This record gives sequence, C-alpha cells and structure tokens, in this order.
Amino acid sequence: MWYRATVCLTEQVSVDMILLTVELANRPMYKPGQYFELRMPNTEASRLYSAVRCPESSEIRLDFGIQLIKTGELSPRLWDLRPGDKIEVAGPYGVCTLREEHAGPLVLIGAGSGIVPLLSIREAYQKRYPKYPIRFIVSAHSEAYVMWYELLKDEIILRCTSHEGRIDKKFLRDSISDCSNNPATLYYVVGSGQFVQEISNHLASLAIPLSSVRTESFF
Repeated sequence: MWYRATVCLTEQVSVDMILLTVELANRPMYKPGQYFELRMPNTEASRLYSAVRCPESSEIRLDFGIQLIKTGELSPRLWDLRPGDKIEVAGPYGVCTLREEHAGPLVLIGAGSGIVPLLSIREAYQKRYPKYPIRFIVSAHSEAYVMWYELLKDEIILRCTSHEGRIDKKFLRDSISDCSNNPATLYYVVGSGQFVQEISNHLASLAIPLSSVRTESFF
C-alpha cells in the first residue's frame, strides 16, 4: 500500500547524505531497523530507504537517510525536493530489527548508508536499556562521509578506508573486546553484500555464534 507524504525538511548531513523528513496523514507502524520504499508521484521508479529515527515517537513524521547516487534514477530527484513537495511511501519492510526481549551489550557495525538503520536501533536501545553498553563501529571513506559525524564522534569507532583500509579481524577484535566475552551481546551488521560477508566472516573467526548476529545487505 502506498501512502502520500509531504516533504517537511531536507538537510545535508554528510558529503553524500541528506536527511529527508516527510509527514503522513497516518504514519505506518514500524520497528527500529526497518526500511521503506519511496517513489515520486505518478512514476514507477522506486528505491528502499531506512528510517533514521526511533519509531516510538508519537509524531506522524518519518525521517530517511538518502545517499546520493549521481547516476541513480531516484536519489538525485529526492535531493532536489523542497518543503511542500509530495512523494509516496510504502512499507515497512525488513527483519534486521531490534530484538525487543534483548537486554545486554549491543554491537552495531555499518558502512555507507548502512549506518541509517543502525541509528534507529541505537536510539531505541538507549531509551530501553540505558545501562547496557553499545559499540558503534562505522566504516567510511572519511569523517565527511559519516552521517551526523560531529554529533556521533564521541560514540563511534571509525575506520577510515581512505587511509586505514577496510575493517580487518584485528581492528574488529580490539573494538569489541569488552563486549565479545559476554554471551548476551548482540551484533547488527548492515552495509553492502561484500561488507556484510566480510564482517560476518571476521565475527565467526572470533568465535561469535551465528545466533548472536543479525545482518542486512544492500546490493
């Protein structure tokens, strides 16, 4: 089912990402980590974008992180939207969501636009279980490519691929050392298919059980 939405705000939050805020007459219920399908009215081209905010708010707004793909069919048009413009929204979708019954350490690992659903999970988890630690690991070309870097820099563990290379087993082991020995720790990995596979392999080699890992791939 498609919902008609009105653009409230667009704000650039990194070199290649904007925050797109829309308002719906009736906001669909969704879980932290889920995504929606967006399209322009009277068109067929659509793409999937994750919700940024925790869904526990009573507001009828949705916030999306829109990464610019210059040759893409939809993202350049979404970047051109202004308050008052209309788009259409369907969803939510996705099963890589916050496990409501979980209470323990949380490890979030994302690359590129994969940080967006993790922000929703992070916010919801901090509200429910403020006493448990969260390790937020981000892989990006540089700080400029991290959404809300100035706000998050004291929380995230950043791997800059421009000069440090991709996340390897040693970096991951050192980053999660204070959580990995706790069997209650959950791991969320979101990014490209290659990134998710590499991180999953590193976690397996560190003896992290598969049952403790949730993944979402963007191809």
